Amino acid sequence: MSEIIREETKEAVAEPRPRRRGSSGLTGAILLIGLGTVLLLQNLGLLEVDWGYLLRFWPVILILVGLDILLGRHSILGSLIVAAVGLMIVSGLIWLAAERGATTRTTPRLYYPAETSATREFEQELGGIEELEARLYLGVGPATVDSLSGSRYAVRGTYAISGEAESPVTYTVRGRRGYLTIDAESEGLFLDEIHISLTDSVPISLWVSTGIGPVTLDLRGLQIESLSVDAGLGPITLLLDEGNYDVEINGGIGNINIVLPRDAEASIVADEGLGSIDLPSRFERVEPGVWETPGYASSGGVNIYLSSGIGNVTVTEQ
Repeated sequence: MSEIIREETKEAVAEPRPRRRGSSGLTGAILLIGLGTVLLLQNLGLLEVDWGYLLRFWPVILILVGLDILLGRHSILGSLIVAAVGLMIVSGLIWLAAERGATTRTTPRLYYPAETSATREFEQELGGIEELEARLYLGVGPATVDSLSGSRYAVRGTYAISGEAESPVTYTVRGRRGYLTIDAESEGLFLDEIHISLTDSVPISLWVSTGIGPVTLDLRGLQIESLSVDAGLGPITLLLDEGNYDVEINGGIGNINIVLPRDAEASIVADEGLGSIDLPSRFERVEPGVWETPGYASSGGVNIYLSSGIGNVTVTEQ
């Protein structure tokens, strides 16, 4: 009998442990897939890549390794998230390097304006409109958006660019409504930096795609009716006025700092993302993922909706 027990114990010990869910090595696999794809397309003559420009993004490797350690090695869902984020980042970088290579610019300029870059101005008169719809594609590089006080212009601004390119601004008027588009993501257009000032004379519905780079949206003084921000790669600073309007922020990769007036009433609804949310003490949690200031329930205020992203969200008051 004792011999049988000993044999069963040995068999139990010898049984292999169940494999841990999830996988490792996603970062290496994603980088190899991306590199192999680029080399194949380049060898076939279908792609021209600016490798010097692409090397500026080497810290992305550290981001992917960190995500792999944090999420990818613990669950299948984490692995899927890391794979999706990694493929999106690598695909975006390949596209940027290909666009830069196609324009035969080999000097890396992300965040660092070239010595030969020239600053150009743009402006557009209001044209008798009573409301404005603005869509801003900010592209690659530092960007600032602020208010234009007491002017006959719908927009004025400057951008620095190396080489020749058409103006990124288009503007049309239909009835009493103006439609403004600033497209710094146009094919072959890579700005070193851009500064946009919008009119404070009419209500504005504003949509912003931040692209890659640090972005400051100082919207104080503007008559914002609604604001939508599609965050890209880089930190965002958003300065708001009090009032009753919606702010939607679709998370990207990078920290977001939201600045509100000290006495402004506001509500914040946040989906789960990879990061933390830091709020002033007067914000009260009313239900999971929802915070409100004490007077919001009776008077309303700024409605801020945050979707999932990678990075920390901080709300401050001044």
